[in-house]
Amino acid sequence: MRLILCLSLFLLGTFVSGIPANATSPLPPLPPLPLLPPQSSPDTLELAKELRNAGNLKAALALLELYHAAHPTHLNASWLYAQTAYWAKQKKLARKIYELTIWYHPENLYLQVDYANMLVAIGKYQLALPYLKNFLLLYPNNVEVLQTLTRISYYKGDYKKALNEALILEDMDPGNHETTTLLDEIQLAKSPWIGIRANYFSDNQPLQTISPTLESNIWLHPLSTLRFSVKTPFFSQGGTYTNAIWLQAGNSSFIWYGNWRVTVDAGVLKYPYKNTTTWTGNFELEKRSYRHLLTIFQAERKPYFNTGSSTDTVVNEYHVAETIRWDNYNSWSGEISYNWDYFLTDYNSIYAIAGWGLTPPLKASVFDFRLGYGISYSTSTDDNFQPIEKKSDIIANYDPAVGIEGIYYPYFTPNHQFINSALLAIGIHPVKGIDIGISGNLGFFAKAQIPYLFLDTNQYGQFVIKKDFSNERYFPYTISAYASFQLSKKVSLRADYRFNSTYFYSEHYAGLQLKINIWNEKKRK
Repeated sequence: MRLILCLSLFLLGTFVSGIPANATSPLPPLPPLPLLPPQSSPDTLELAKELRNAGNLKAALALLELYHAAHPTHLNASWLYAQTAYWAKQKKLARKIYELTIWYHPENLYLQVDYANMLVAIGKYQLALPYLKNFLLLYPNNVEVLQTLTRISYYKGDYKKALNEALILEDMDPGNHETTTLLDEIQLAKSPWIGIRANYFSDNQPLQTISPTLESNIWLHPLSTLRFSVKTPFFSQGGTYTNAIWLQAGNSSFIWYGNWRVTVDAGVLKYPYKNTTTWTGNFELEKRSYRHLLTIFQAERKPYFNTGSSTDTVVNEYHVAETIRWDNYNSWSGEISYNWDYFLTDYNSIYAIAGWGLTPPLKASVFDFRLGYGISYSTSTDDNFQPIEKKSDIIANYDPAVGIEGIYYPYFTPNHQFINSALLAIGIHPVKGIDIGISGNLGFFAKAQIPYLFLDTNQYGQFVIKKDFSNERYFPYTISAYASFQLSKKVSLRADYRFNSTYFYSEHYAGLQLKINIWNEKKRK
């Protein structure tokens, strides 16, 4: 039933296609409208343009609707009406007016190119191609149209074809900034890359982990991007040092029609405990709808290494997650997620559902600020809070005023944990190629059923350790920061830090990642 629930949530975001996730740069701007001739009622249309440019799209559309009803064959008015409908995000209306205007004016190829640009912007690549190719019949060397065709190949994930088209464009028009930028984007997406990452994790259980990782991606085809990773986490706890080895390989496929991405990974893990090995696996299905709506379904078998006790015993888990995300970072953004974790050690489950939203950025100089709200709920089937000491030692030293010290073994299990959070995100962009982010998550209203242990006697007068729960308010918070540096076209560096505090423990995390893309610059000369 849980898997059915996740798949059902996934289907909510899969009914309309849009711009793919690898589309990292906006399309060229739509071409300007032709000048209006005197006989075209310029006062009405100029007023509509003024309203549109001032952001009053509703009023502009109302005015243009009336004018278009009276003058359905007027080229400039209809063109303006179609563009304004697109600006107002009324895509169906925009397409209807564009196609009607093209039917009335089939000789105007610039109108067709304008419509094709809109179709590409909304992900309707196949519909755009006939208009662009029709234009090239008369103007075969038009750089702007050829750039759009190259972007279509790029957006479809066919990087090899896109690269060949971009190289031809560079020879046709050397020094064209748009072509150079496009070529860099394509080569960055197509090129193999190697990532070297080192993470440090510390909490007050106490547990310290240093985890070096070597990973690589190799693009072969839209349906095949090979993925490899080697992780060797080292654990330190109470003077004891152990390590694990995790090897994983997989493939990611991009299907441009419908905007799907399918990722499959498989691996082997050597635990630090008694040289035990196990298999790992990962399956992800992504669907992008519209431009910013992303739906992700994931099913994974992986190790659990987040507590000290998980490093001296074997803890495997099945993780199933469903995420629906709106990733328009220039406007509103947010996410809803559901997670289910099933532990093979004791057949226990943890359930979590969460959501958050952020306002559009408020920009000032090199800064941008966002405010937001988050909410989450998590609980487990069975609580794993257990005493640290042996029963005999507890009985010998028991103090009712102090209670019995306990720990979650071998993994953390929340019990009706409910958190309301205030969010703050600050972005700093001092120069091109450097981005800095600072964010805070303050749980202003959080509560949970906190376990506690006490000594009691059973019906036979024997001492037993019992567990109960108290409803407690607490104030969790997270502070995180990152800094990313684009050192060159091929090399980037990113540093991350996070401090997290909950009712049970606090933790520090720091990470450093170097990513190197590999391609041959000589091919461009």
